[in-house]
Amino acid sequence: MTNYPNPADMRQGPTNVAYLLNEDATVKISLFDLLGYLIREWNFSAGQEGGRSGPNVFQWDGRDFGGTQVSAGGYIMRIEVTGAKGSTTVIRKIGVIN
Repeated sequence: MTNYPNPADMRQGPTNVAYLLNEDATVKISLFDLLGYLIREWNFSAGQEGGRSGPNVFQWDGRDFGGTQVSAGGYIMRIEVTGAKGSTTVIRKIGVIN
């Protein structure tokens, strides 16, 4: 998993989160602040957009669950993938500039 640009300057537009799946899989992506609070979450079903085998990309506009722009700083994005061959979790850091 990667995101670009990173750090993300939300004044310039959203950041693209890209990941590659070896098979159709259920994908749960959670975004946390550095204190461990859940900021936003995305869920993609196997075979649907975001859960298809091959490259997947979605955009994050820098907003939390309530639609409020997040503060500048560091964030942790966790992607959990569950497929027929098992599950895996990847964690990445995202910097935000406002």
